[in-house]
Amino acid sequence: MKYVKVLIPASLIMVFVFVMNTAFIFHPFVKSIPDLFNDIENSIVNEDWDKASEKTDALYKELKEKFLWMQFAIERKEMNSLIVNLYKLKGCIKIEDVSGSIDSLYEMRANWSHLGS
Repeated sequence: MKYVKVLIPASLIMVFVFVMNTAFIFHPFVKSIPDLFNDIENSIVNEDWDKASEKTDALYKELKEKFLWMQFAIERKEMNSLIVNLYKLKGCIKIEDVSGSIDSLYEMRANWSHLGS
């Protein structure tokens, strides 16, 4: 009985620490989002706006999936800034603005690389 009184709180603390650090733990294993950044950049540089728009939509879906399990470890403000940058990127792609698109994309990359730190 004495061990149970110690084991239950200790195991709960371990679970909470794991959940709160999921972004730090799993961030290096998420390879699809940086690959999408590269694909979007190549499409923008080549001025293939239809492909850039498709890849941006795929990036939005991918971010939404990742945010489901990273939401407990990162601040809401960080997630919102990525989404705002994504909408800026979509707007720049829609009007076919190369410099604005690249600017928004690199801002997203910076936000992604500092996510959860």
